[in-house]
Amino acid sequence: DLGFDEIYIHDACASRFKPEIQDGIRTLVKKLGLTPLEAELDRDKSPCCGFGGLVQYANPEMAELMAADCLLGANDKPMLSYCMACRDRLARQSDGSLHLFELVLNKKAPPPPDITKRRENRLTLKRELIKKYEGEEILVEKLDFKLEFKEEVREKMEERMILLSDIIAVIKEYRKTRVAARNVETGLLTANLRLLNVTFWIEFEEKAEDCYLIHRAYSHRMKIVLR
Repeated sequence: DLGFDEIYIHDACASRFKPEIQDGIRTLVKKLGLTPLEAELDRDKSPCCGFGGLVQYANPEMAELMAADCLLGANDKPMLSYCMACRDRLARQSDGSLHLFELVLNKKAPPPPDITKRRENRLTLKRELIKKYEGEEILVEKLDFKLEFKEEVREKMEERMILLSDIIAVIKEYRKTRVAARNVETGLLTANLRLLNVTFWIEFEEKAEDCYLIHRAYSHRMKIVLR
């Protein structure tokens, strides 16, 4: 039992001027025993969720407003999308946002992934496909140290588009060189590493020999020159 029998349809931008896709989705929803509802702006006029054009990265506040605008038309009823980007955007702002596959498979999707999890998912799929079709197994690196994060750090990493792999790279460099600046007031260490055109910084403490608690993470497009 889904707990509802009506659901609004959010049409993806990529489905514009493709009535066969839009109609097919509504037909499938009916076959699943639900009544598809039309928002005030639907089909070719359905608003962008905020993912298109990478708005969520260029202007996060605008992307939130765009997603909220999509959800306004649902009148507090569940809203169905059939684009994964749309589902991720809308689900960040409403528990009532569903992807079509959740209905087809009768399985609730996990919360929207952050950029690190997205990358991990892509790499996992790549490894599985290479193993299946080329017979080659790509080993996953196992860290010889442990990372812990202050509660707000992962959220800031998402906002600043910093991957977990970036943090790992900085810690690896620190473990190799032992180069870091110590804040004499807090005792925290600050280390950095330039990856391509971006220098990543982390503020951390050594809880044990192989355990690091990350207090802060940020990045600059800059190059550190030692003289």
